[in-house]
Amino acid sequence: MRVHRSYIVTLCKIAEISRLRIIFDRNTYIPVGESYKERFTEYIEKLM
Repeated sequence: MRVHRSYIVTLCKIAEISRLRIIFDRNTYIPVGESYKERFTEYIEKLM
């Protein structure tokens, strides 16, 4: 799923989701772009 203009993530690899970024492990994280934030949040909420 695209979460930023420069990043596409595999959802099963996500360890944690914070407000403005996706965390894969302790040292690896990427930002969630403003234009992707709403769609990403809606998708994650449906999974829960």
